Amino acid sequence: MTGPSLYDLCYKIILTVDLGPIDVVTHQARYALSQDRILSEEVEYQKLEVQAVGPDGARARNPVPVLDCDTITQVKGKLFRAIYRHQPFSQQPPLDSLSLLWTPQSGQSGAGSMELSDVDERMTEQGSEKRFNTLKTYKVQNNDLLALTTFNDYHQAPMSTIRSVKRQTVSEVSRYHLVKSVNSDMDFRSPAVNKRQLSSSSTGTKIASEAFLNSLIRTKEHLGKVLNKMMATVFMESNNIPAAIKYLFDYLDSKTELLNERDRQDPEIAHVWKTNSLPLRFWINIIKNPQFLFDMDKPPIMDSYLSVIGQCFMDSFSLATMTLNKDSSANKLVYNKEVNLYRKSVDKWYKDVRHAPPVSLRAVVQDCKLPEDLPFRQGFAITQLLEYARKYQAEISAALPTHGQQITRSDFEVLVKPRS
Repeated sequence: MTGPSLYDLCYKIILTVDLGPIDVVTHQARYALSQDRILSEEVEYQKLEVQAVGPDGARARNPVPVLDCDTITQVKGKLFRAIYRHQPFSQQPPLDSLSLLWTPQSGQSGAGSMELSDVDERMTEQGSEKRFNTLKTYKVQNNDLLALTTFNDYHQAPMSTIRSVKRQTVSEVSRYHLVKSVNSDMDFRSPAVNKRQLSSSSTGTKIASEAFLNSLIRTKEHLGKVLNKMMATVFMESNNIPAAIKYLFDYLDSKTELLNERDRQDPEIAHVWKTNSLPLRFWINIIKNPQFLFDMDKPPIMDSYLSVIGQCFMDSFSLATMTLNKDSSANKLVYNKEVNLYRKSVDKWYKDVRHAPPVSLRAVVQDCKLPEDLPFRQGFAITQLLEYARKYQAEISAALPTHGQQITRSDFEVLVKPRS
């Protein structure tokens, strides 16, 4: 089953990213899978473990690992995932509707609890820029209690136990988190160019460009087992091939008989047709957008991970010879070994499908029936359709008739008009 293994991959990505610092502004991370998402500076940090409580009083079973360089919003996200990991994303309370209360261990200076905020008077300044607050700003320590609470609950709490800080917006462009001056175009293939880039920056200790590739490889190794497991479920055994795939591939094979003699002898044509019809049209879309399949959130850093994995998947189905040199992208170098192994699996899988027993259209329809008890988010599906209709409202409206028994242009415009 590919679904569970894809979900495991997404969860493993989050765990891997959380092992190191992530810049909340640039979305660059210590553990990145894409070259343009690697932190360009060394960041000093300490690992902490805190006790976590949700707004409904639910506690995380185990201490939650956080970093002292995490912003308050990042900490809220880590606590949130620990407490609500097994709850569908659509049923979770909105993260931005919660505040974070810190209760130090007994014996620490400062009694009571304090609301933590990304932005307040504690922000440090460097020139014209201000740095977002982190756990280090507030001197949060191991085993301290961090509680997620709704704004209403917080403001109704006794003022004697709450030291309030002014909540501010975080939209100003003059604020940064970990990296003040980011060189997102760092290239491990061009040490001379990078040396000039590094010398032109005045903040932080830059990571040597030659270390970028090693960092990508280490991150890849964190995902190795779950990625291989997911790929293995895509390349199914010959006795477990869905009827729809067998029927579609047989249909495409039959159409090669209509080609001229020269093209009919070219096996690449059928391979390209099959690859475009299933792996590139369906699998790539699901791998890059798991939120289409699962009730889950997809943060920006996960998007960069899945883009690299999706490219690896596409390369595995390609018949083009991969020639690597000094101008090859880092991502292709990182996954070159895996692509060569996956290509062998793809070749075997296509042969298994071709030699599998033929199936009828009736068998395809029966195989595609959904279980009656399968939950279906009808409201979400309708919302997505409405968003699509609004995006292409002009084109759809122009194609509809102005009158008649079917849906008219005026009917459609009333349907997609946002509610006031």
